[in-house]
Amino acid sequence: MPFNSSLVLEFYETLPGRYIIQTTVHSIVAVIIINSIKRSWNISSPFTLQKLHFIPVTMPPIMIIFYYILDPLRNSPEGRLRALIDIERILAIEYGGISLGMLLISSMLLTTVISIFQEMIPVLKNILFAKKEEEKRILRTIQVNFFNKEHLVNIIEDREYIIFSSTGSKPSIFISEGLINDLTDEEINAAIAHEAAHIIRSARPALIAVYIFRITMFFNPVALIEFRKAVQEEEKICDRMAVEYTGKPEILKSVLRKFLPHPEEKSHMNKSREAIIEERMTELSNYAPKEKGLMAFLLAILLTGVINYFIV
Repeated sequence: MPFNSSLVLEFYETLPGRYIIQTTVHSIVAVIIINSIKRSWNISSPFTLQKLHFIPVTMPPIMIIFYYILDPLRNSPEGRLRALIDIERILAIEYGGISLGMLLISSMLLTTVISIFQEMIPVLKNILFAKKEEEKRILRTIQVNFFNKEHLVNIIEDREYIIFSSTGSKPSIFISEGLINDLTDEEINAAIAHEAAHIIRSARPALIAVYIFRITMFFNPVALIEFRKAVQEEEKICDRMAVEYTGKPEILKSVLRKFLPHPEEKSHMNKSREAIIEERMTELSNYAPKEKGLMAFLLAILLTGVINYFIV
């Protein structure tokens, strides 16, 4: 490895190093807490699950500042003696010449690379190029009303199954001619209702704030995983909104089946996509009214805030 345990400990003694490592460890603790709450409370609502997945992404960078305001000497030798867990001691634990600190830093470097190439660059390209490329292929544009709001639907020239929504100053929905030709009118309504739900929810300040936190935590492997889980829950939430609008969960399930990869398409990417679609279809099969998860969410915040205070 390009660094050893002593370099990791030296890095931890710096202000950026302490912030980066502590927020990552605090995210790990948050995940342990929310997973325990999910199992013990048997939480299944995507609305509640998404809020829980947001905690490891947003709380650590906020609370670490609050902790230092409460106790500026929390990282002093005396403060570490009072701590429940001393991160520096954990970083120094070694086995076979490899320390936990080396593994943690390695995972952070890998996460940074993944964040840049799988998230930041694709998002930037989508903003700059993808929408413009799709606009060149627009055959016609229609205006539809979903959720008591007018939405622009652009039909693009493509035989592949494509449907997505774009946000910004002029939010709109793009759907391919090939997909329209293979869907019934009810299925088209269900698919467009799902994308309209995305547009409506994208305007929520909370979702925008969480995405900003995710970008600032580009180094944090836990934030990467939890944010992606939250994105999957967002798909389920929009599925529910579409079903509440159309009243026909089986119709939306029929649309999702068309996006399942063919059996001969054997790749890790396709298997991952298939698993996500199957999970959404299962959620629609077990569709139930939105459960109240406020108490679970507040408990997760309280436990995460209190326990992480004693981890320095």
